[in-house]
Amino acid sequence: MKNSRQPKDKIIEPEKLAVICKVLREQGWTVVFTNGCFDLLHSGHVHLLQKAREAGDVLIVGLNSDESIRGLKGPMRPIMPQTERCQMIASFECVNYVVVFDEPDPHEIISRLRPGVLVKGGDWEINTIIGRDIVEADGGRVLRIDRREGLSTTNIIEKVSSLRQGEKMYEAKKTWNSKLIITLGAIASVTAMACAGVITGGVALPAIAGLATAYTGYRHLTK
Repeated sequence: MKNSRQPKDKIIEPEKLAVICKVLREQGWTVVFTNGCFDLLHSGHVHLLQKAREAGDVLIVGLNSDESIRGLKGPMRPIMPQTERCQMIASFECVNYVVVFDEPDPHEIISRLRPGVLVKGGDWEINTIIGRDIVEADGGRVLRIDRREGLSTTNIIEKVSSLRQGEKMYEAKKTWNSKLIITLGAIASVTAMACAGVITGGVALPAIAGLATAYTGYRHLTK
């Protein structure tokens, strides 16, 4: 099916989309459905969507709502709100329609849309794919698309978090290195004043001992 609509026009309510799907089936079009959170888009998502589009005539993407994602992944997710996720997915040329669902899984929305092809990533075992029973009962088929290893929103979040932690450690190390230099300078100054007779050994030795202790502590922190 030619895809000339604007992204905003591709985002359809479930009730309206169910009617559209019924008409498409009656006209002989093959409706393909895939779903996911699509929180932080990466090339693995692009690969899945392009391959899903090749499996039929019309591609529908079911998007977990913000509420659905919070229930599945916790209060800190999603990173991107559903309005932005919808807009990004709808911007793909290969995507014909986007529909949002609030349930934890897509079983209900699949039962309403009745797609002819259901597509999931290869990390899903065939007998665990939600909605398979509906599609196959209607004579449709289920496809598993090979997943690109190491590509996931969770991995991206973990990598960013790790980089941020590394930046913090680097900045802390710079601070402690500066303190090391200052402490060494202070030890040198006290030693020089003691040698010059400016201060007595009774004053210099405790000062040097204290500075040496501080130096040892800073040195430990920079390792």
